[in-house]
Amino acid sequence: MTTVNGRQVRNRVCARVLPVNGAGEVLLLHGWDPAVPDAPYWFSIGGATDPGESLVDAAAWWTPDALDADGSAANERLTEIMRDAIRTIRGTP
Repeated sequence: MTTVNGRQVRNRVCARVLPVNGAGEVLLLHGWDPAVPDAPYWFSIGGATDPGESLVDAAAWWTPDALDADGSAANERLTEIMRDAIRTIRGTP
């Protein structure tokens, strides 16, 4: 760990995904730190990579997890679009 301004900070590699539609709108998630519930913030889809994992593979892991939240038809379509994009990035059919 590293210390910044007297606080310990964990260094980690993360994959982030910013889905953008044709209108230029970005899909972000809205949440908060459970320790500070009165301070919500917006953040992108993604998370930490495992040792030896590529950023593309990590992004492919985190994206469906974030999009499968409510099971609605619109959400299913968005999930399908994102999975197609991931296959394109990976170069797989």
